Amino acid sequence: MKKKNATGNSRNPLALLCFAAFAALCGCGNGVTTSTDVIDTGVDITTTPSIPLVDNTLWVEVDFSNDPFWPEAQAPDNACPEEEYGVEEHPDGPWFEVYTEICAYITVEQPLLVDIPIGATVVVRIWHFSISEGDTAFHLVVGVGETPDIIWESEVPVPSGSGLLYDELVMETAYQAGAPVYFHLSNHGSNSWGFIEFSIKSD
Repeated sequence: MKKKNATGNSRNPLALLCFAAFAALCGCGNGVTTSTDVIDTGVDITTTPSIPLVDNTLWVEVDFSNDPFWPEAQAPDNACPEEEYGVEEHPDGPWFEVYTEICAYITVEQPLLVDIPIGATVVVRIWHFSISEGDTAFHLVVGVGETPDIIWESEVPVPSGSGLLYDELVMETAYQAGAPVYFHLSNHGSNSWGFIEFSIKSD
């Protein structure tokens, strides 16, 4: 995977810093939040103790022949090339970012860093810029396992303002360290997505 540094493909560094600060103050609800219903609870979630389940510098693109979210025999003709995804440094750590200006599909994976026990509360945190155009809603998925269980998914409608997708989920299934973790994004429209966090709350 080609990794970008903070200046390699940043759209607007000042804006990203402002958005990161805003993202740190956004709270969560019982379900998946969208760009239109992000709630500020006044809790700084960047200080909430957590155990990372992934390392954003380790994501690698999945070949279409092994992609659990691509059932077709032929490769997608709108898959994101290397120059459209990579790592960007932010005040709260590295984000895995995908730019969908010229592409519409990506699935990446890496091994689960630590065990997930039954009853654990896991956190998913993803930032996106405003979406002004696109054929259909954006579909995002986090899955775990060889035949992945869908841990979290969301559809972000078009158009939508910039926002933070944040959710806390109580796990009903246990997973062992080393199991594959997948992040999947599909549907076209000019935008930037930042995968920030997939972790276990430790408090």
